Amino acid sequence: MRFPIHGCFRTRGVLNSPRPGWMRRASPVRSGMRQTARNRLRSPRKSRAKRQTASPQGRLWATPGVCLADPGTKGHPMTGSRRSTLLVVNTNKPDADRASRELEKLINQHGSLVGQIPAANGAISNEAKNADLIVVLGGDGTLLGEGRRFAGSGIPVLGVNVGKLGFLAEFDLDAVRTQAENLFGSGDLTTRSVPLLSVEICNSDGSAVHVGNAMNEAVVTAGPPFRVIELGIKIDGTRGPVARGDGLIVSTSLGSTAYNVSAGGPIIHPLVDATVITPIAAHSLAFRPIAVPGTSLIELDPIQINDEATGGTTLVLDGQIQHRITKGQSVRINRADQSVELVVNQNGNYWHTLVSKLHWAKQPTFSQHEG
Repeated sequence: MRFPIHGCFRTRGVLNSPRPGWMRRASPVRSGMRQTARNRLRSPRKSRAKRQTASPQGRLWATPGVCLADPGTKGHPMTGSRRSTLLVVNTNKPDADRASRELEKLINQHGSLVGQIPAANGAISNEAKNADLIVVLGGDGTLLGEGRRFAGSGIPVLGVNVGKLGFLAEFDLDAVRTQAENLFGSGDLTTRSVPLLSVEICNSDGSAVHVGNAMNEAVVTAGPPFRVIELGIKIDGTRGPVARGDGLIVSTSLGSTAYNVSAGGPIIHPLVDATVITPIAAHSLAFRPIAVPGTSLIELDPIQINDEATGGTTLVLDGQIQHRITKGQSVRINRADQSVELVVNQNGNYWHTLVSKLHWAKQPTFSQHEG
């Protein structure tokens, strides 16, 4: 039995599609329903020129009367030309040099390498503007950073894991070797559209002083000197409870298996369009995590925070970007206008990954004692 591949799928190059996309941050469309499907990417030069049509039921068709896949599927058959690939490398990984050389060889063997750049924050490079595919070599953290960087570009991003876990970066070198001709040549790609959170720190007048995106989660953490903080929560304009403790995690479905689950939050399947609010060490036995619609606007009003010269209450995005929160400021979290297109390992399976890498529902190991 094969479970559905996880993720949100967005149609690029489809005109007048009646299908409401659930994409959290791909476009101004803000429907609350996510849709399941497989996206087919054809070789980009020709894919931009040839438009697809959609059936009234939301299925995509390569040509009228020829169904490619399930509802929500992105139908972009390859036309024979090879992909132009940009390689992004986290040079801090021990095996990055060896792995990048092998990837260069595979890319040039089956397609075209337009350049290699180090993983970093900042604007999209000129090489990326000429790329049909971006390969990110690193770990899950590297993929998070580059996902935010290339969000909204429409260029598919393929994560190759040389890190510790590889939950988000679905490919390892063996998988790339096996699928190299399809990935870098003229084969079809399967992608999922991953929505981002838009996060703002606002002054009392409502003006935003810091704006950022997050793929996994936005966290408001107590910070030095680590006294208990209080955060008022408002969801879609309705005032909710006050979170008293060490902070609060606001997570995407994709990020539910990260900090959220470590803090006792639920695992949310990526097909579920939800945002999870999870307290950190809540000063209440009754404050349980809650999942709200992915379209919800979440506002956090710091009632009591740590505001010291040496540190204090901080907003942290994906564990990588930090901004101090000062008295009188608030945090607004909602769906971003951008999404990132992640290439899916067609030989992978979400449930298998959940069990094999996160050891979901694994039974305890009992030692055998003779006596």
